[in-house]
Amino acid sequence: MKDRIVGRFEKWTAGLPRLAVLMALANQALVSGMTFLIGIGVARYMGLAEFGKMAMVLILQMFAQSLQGCFVVAPMMALSGRRANRSSSYFAGVLAFTIGLCVIAGLGVTVMVLGIHYLRDGGLPVALALAAGAFTATQNLVYVVRRMLFARQASTQATLMDAGRYGLFVAAMVYLWSTGARLDVVVTLLALAATGLLALVPALLNIRGARLPRRLLRTVWGRHWPFAQWLALMLLLIFGQEQAIALGLGATLGDEAIGGLRAGQYLIGTTHFIWVALENFVPTSAARAHANGGIPALTALLQRTTLLFGALVWGVILLVSLPAELSLRLAFGPGYEHFAPILRIYALIYAIAFSREVWVFFFYATERTAVIFRAFSAGFVVAAIVFVPAIQNFGILGAALTVLAANVTSTAYVLASVWLVTRSARREADTSRAAPVGARLGSAVDSA
Repeated sequence: MKDRIVGRFEKWTAGLPRLAVLMALANQALVSGMTFLIGIGVARYMGLAEFGKMAMVLILQMFAQSLQGCFVVAPMMALSGRRANRSSSYFAGVLAFTIGLCVIAGLGVTVMVLGIHYLRDGGLPVALALAAGAFTATQNLVYVVRRMLFARQASTQATLMDAGRYGLFVAAMVYLWSTGARLDVVVTLLALAATGLLALVPALLNIRGARLPRRLLRTVWGRHWPFAQWLALMLLLIFGQEQAIALGLGATLGDEAIGGLRAGQYLIGTTHFIWVALENFVPTSAARAHANGGIPALTALLQRTTLLFGALVWGVILLVSLPAELSLRLAFGPGYEHFAPILRIYALIYAIAFSREVWVFFFYATERTAVIFRAFSAGFVVAAIVFVPAIQNFGILGAALTVLAANVTSTAYVLASVWLVTRSARREADTSRAAPVGARLGSAVDSA
């Protein structure tokens, strides 16, 4: 019986690096789990308005991080999969770009936090804006260094880096609480930024020392840009059809509104650690499968990935969303149960979008990222059409329904595009196999 189970696991995970899979899941469970607990702590002990502020900062930071992922992480992971050993100079060049982008991201989020509050109520929360900027810059640097360590097969070091970071954070918050300091979102963000910088030191020392000629920087940018340009445009569309909706609610209805929308989404977001964990190893595995076995090998790998990890995602979604009122009350406390419809809508969104996220790697591996852009363009158009009437008629619920409509559209486009590409590849393969037979028949007729 044991041998049968092991044999099935070997079959389903064929093509996936075992240690990388386990460490990626462990690492992302740690990162997402701590993010989840921090959010719950803010909601329960600091109030809905503070949770709304935290949610706004996280939305802006995640947008900056995702944009950085388009230009740095996604190309790096795919290119690393095409070559067994990338040079230390290449990763040093990536790190140099990353640091510059992190500074820009931090400044951008600072300005956006100030702008949102000034337009809404005329206030300028300087402390919150500066803390948000520092958190964004540090968080984005941690994110890229983590992916870099996975690309260099240093998954254990990546996990130790994150474990050290959150261990320091918990120790810092406990110390501040014991001294009677006032704990709010500003303090939380500054603590996350400071502990992130400390945890980065060993990893950065490991990457230091590589030669970095200026010509290499141009080469890295030239190789990343064709890969990233469509992804960056796609990200703007995703932001417009999802995160901008939440920011719009917060800008017009206040921090409590955005807190309510995010509370309904937050518990389903526990499955997000599986999605993000896939980014640690699936892009490189997909690129390697395509390079070695073409479209059939790539398709087989992604099918196994969808079934294997989809079972985890869909199981968690059902466990949380069926007793939605109970889940919200246990997590956030009394008074959040009326956000249960939002939670159930996001459960459906995440269940549908998971398949899209896996099969997006198909177009990473084949370097057809324009398809991804077109898929999210279609979703953005749908969101733009239904957003205003949905909000006018259903309020916060309408915002969630708008996100659902956009995700259904983009997922359908991605899956249809994969089907068209694979069908074309099968036809080409059939034609190439039939060609020698036709040639032999022609020769026989000519000789007769």
